[in-house]
Amino acid sequence: MRGVRTWFPVKKGFFRRDSGHVKAVDGVDLDIYRGEIIGLVGESGCGKTTLGKSLLQLVKPTGGTMEYAFQDGTRDLMKLSKRELDKARKTLQIVFQDPYSSLNPAFTIFGSLEEPLKKFGMRKKADRERIIGDLLVSVNLQREHLFRYPNEFSGGQRQRIGIARALSLNPELIACDEAVSALELSETSQLFANTLHPYTKALLAAIPVADLSRLNFSRLLSPKRPSNIISTTT
Repeated sequence: MRGVRTWFPVKKGFFRRDSGHVKAVDGVDLDIYRGEIIGLVGESGCGKTTLGKSLLQLVKPTGGTMEYAFQDGTRDLMKLSKRELDKARKTLQIVFQDPYSSLNPAFTIFGSLEEPLKKFGMRKKADRERIIGDLLVSVNLQREHLFRYPNEFSGGQRQRIGIARALSLNPELIACDEAVSALELSETSQLFANTLHPYTKALLAAIPVADLSRLNFSRLLSPKRPSNIISTTT
């Protein structure tokens, strides 16, 4: 990404004329390499979600460039035609932040997750059922959940279904919009149980406990070691 901007017009008056812009994303430069994980940190409303949606062209950026190295060459995502962008959806996926609005309540889980597979050439229903069933198992759900509706699941379970949907096409890049924030506490604890990063360990160690003897001071960050919060490659 180079100089990416996503602005939203502010309209005022009887004729709803543009009177300015909300600069949700303004001049972002970012490189993402294959096999790399990038974490964006910022206060609520700073534009993290908008940047992710802009990357996938779910929100049309105002300016800049987004060059992606597809297998058949590098192209600017912002200049793709609708047909080209539809084809690119197999490569680029997203896990939405809100699990309640990301699933169609009129479709079963199988109905929601099979559409991408059908669109990209998987004709046999038995194959789609097998793949989606495997994905549900991989996110700690059960195969028999295939034909249930979203209202039969908790928020954390819906979020896991959203993660399974993003993985269904084996994409090269997934934009995760606070993908674990809606998970159940037990799932989140398992996710961070074996974390390697010192900063994450320190955050977990700082969780208030009733018994002070259980507080692990050795895992707290030292002000003399600022390198602890710098990402390292393992």
